[in-house]
Amino acid sequence: MNSSSSIPQLLQKINISQIEYLGDRQLQEDFSSHVLLDDGRGLLAVLADGMGGHAAGEVASRLVVEKFIETFRSYPSNNISSRLSASLQQANACISAEIHSNKSLDGMGSTLVAVHISDFGLQWISVGDSLLYLVRQNKIKRLNADHSMQPIIDEALKLGKITESEAAQHPHRHALRSAVIGQELPLIDISESPFQLKKGDVIIIASDGILTLHENDLLAIAAESKSTSKNIVSQIINLVKSKKQPKQDNTTVQAICIGQGNLKKSIKAPLFISLCVLLAGLSFFLFSNFFTERASQVVEIPKEVSSEPPQDTAPKSVSNPKNSPQSPEVSSSSNKKDLNPSNNISDDTAKKTDISKENLKKKNENSKQQNNLKKPPDRSNQAPSAEAPSDSLNTKQDSSLNKGASGPKSEEVK
Repeated sequence: MNSSSSIPQLLQKINISQIEYLGDRQLQEDFSSHVLLDDGRGLLAVLADGMGGHAAGEVASRLVVEKFIETFRSYPSNNISSRLSASLQQANACISAEIHSNKSLDGMGSTLVAVHISDFGLQWISVGDSLLYLVRQNKIKRLNADHSMQPIIDEALKLGKITESEAAQHPHRHALRSAVIGQELPLIDISESPFQLKKGDVIIIASDGILTLHENDLLAIAAESKSTSKNIVSQIINLVKSKKQPKQDNTTVQAICIGQGNLKKSIKAPLFISLCVLLAGLSFFLFSNFFTERASQVVEIPKEVSSEPPQDTAPKSVSNPKNSPQSPEVSSSSNKKDLNPSNNISDDTAKKTDISKENLKKKNENSKQQNNLKKPPDRSNQAPSAEAPSDSLNTKQDSSLNKGASGPKSEEVK
């Protein structure tokens, strides 16, 4: 299978290609796939190298890759490490269930290497001997661990326990210490934290068929200035073919090229700038509306004053209609007072003035009457007559009048 695609949206500066080579085998037991996730914010590339023979290896590699991607898509967490681990466990459980349902598949299994790339960097998980390389600045480095017997044999050679010839021809050098076979996984390699990527980085994911080549061969191909992911995978396979290695194993290669700038910078910068522009526009809109409303309020105040006719600024008389009822005539006169300030005298004040004058007048009359009553009547020149009762009656009337007007003083008249 040979495919190439460009990554849209946030990962548009990355491109990935993959290719498979049958080699000298009758069946292709490698399987690989890559998908965009989380609305284009992440790329997941998965590769598996099946084993078991009689089509079991082909079944195992496909089941592992498809179940891994399915679980990763649906797993309810944003933590990439957790999603990678859970996806591996589900893929392993899927192999176990398949073996139990079909005894002819007993003994099948697969390697697995899965890589997730986002604006935070690269994270991976792997089991078995499939390879994950990073090419950066004319250097190549394997990122994941090798779970075959090869590291153990190399260590024995380093300690002088075996010779170089024995190490190269060791019968167990390709045996796996850990693989996805539906049982407990003794060895799992997972990145502890995101690995930051830079401009010009090349990620190579491959099955062990690529070991026909030396790491320097891969570096030379990936380091070419004009290399693209499609060119890289094609040149690697062509070089494997040119080696004509006896019993050449299936070889599958995925290449991911990091384009302009660091992923973290190239992805976040446009998003940050867009957010700043949006906030600036929103702030300008809100402030402009605020000052426009304030200005309109300042302009509207003179218009309200000028639109009304001139009014009298004299204080209005406060009155309670319930306590001082007025006739229609009084109401009309009060309206006139409001229009003519010179005649604006309250009715209550006028009434109080009239009452005071009447009280003063009565008081003066009572005082005169009291003075007249205090003088003894001149009876020496008067004879008794029939009019005496009339005088007595008058005296009683005056005394009753004085009693009503001046209170206790009327007792002196008696």
